[in-house]
Amino acid sequence: MVTRLDRDGRTLIQVGRVDAASWKGKDPASTTARESLRRRAPGMELGPVTLALQTDLADHWARARPGHVESGGGSMDDAGLQQLIDEKAIVEVMNAYTRALDTKNWELLESTMAPDGTADFGDLAGVGTLDSPQALVELCRRSFRNLRATQHLQGNYVVKIDGESAKASCNIQASHFQEGLPGGETFFVFARYQDRFVRTPEGWRIKHRRLETISATGNTNMFAESVASADSPEV
Repeated sequence: MVTRLDRDGRTLIQVGRVDAASWKGKDPASTTARESLRRRAPGMELGPVTLALQTDLADHWARARPGHVESGGGSMDDAGLQQLIDEKAIVEVMNAYTRALDTKNWELLESTMAPDGTADFGDLAGVGTLDSPQALVELCRRSFRNLRATQHLQGNYVVKIDGESAKASCNIQASHFQEGLPGGETFFVFARYQDRFVRTPEGWRIKHRRLETISATGNTNMFAESVASADSPEV
């Protein structure tokens, strides 16, 4: 398996090796196939039987999409390959965002947002709207710094590319833990992120993130209580 990493060390796309017969009569070492992969994933190792984002993986990806109609060719053109790479990159940014929360990596958190990125958390824990990446980072830093642990789980990603912008969404389950608070030691949120992305010179970044809360249980005042507890002088 050959792995292509972006410059932050995150997996961008993986390419494996298969028998040449899987190319269905196509020449995997052809100039067209190799140059297409080089242009869309520079630096990727290209062996004589590199798994084709233009055959088997392309077929699997296409068949998984609603409304797919078999065309008989089974190959992926440059536009299709670029879409696959873009979708993977956007999901990686969404994962980096919550990974930053759980590891308290505030530099990473800010890097997932566009310079003019905004967020809207609705009525959850009284957060509301944040008008800059810096405001987002400061809120999360203050809310999470005294919690013992958090865990954010995501799934059911949907990504729709539209040129230099995109829409993406995923389900999220967020768990927060801190002992010794008046309202309880756990806070769970079940929600969905609705994101708008923009392509920047540094890659895809979140232009706007909206949290749609489905349910919140436990100590819904945990963030405020945690901050107050930390700020209170010891007796």
